[in-house]
Amino acid sequence: MYDFEVFTSTTISRITNAFASEVVSWQNRSLEDLYLIVWMDGVVFTVRENSKVINKTVYVAVGLNRDGRKYWECGLEKMKAQPSGWVFS
Repeated sequence: MYDFEVFTSTTISRITNAFASEVVSWQNRSLEDLYLIVWMDGVVFTVRENSKVINKTVYVAVGLNRDGRKYWECGLEKMKAQPSGWVFS
């Protein structure tokens, strides 16, 4: 019915390793001091962890900078306020 290819774990690892350094660079990039607008949302997933069913939240934040460009950030489960602003932990 659906025509798609199933990838092996080796193929998935190879694909992941091909751009892993770019992901780390993106995660460690510096953010701007000011965003004109920030949109925030979260999606709650029910997962099994340590033989218990719990809810986990993935938070997404999109910021619009002075140049009109959008930047996004996401984090799993915990957001907390710091003196520097809200951060994902």
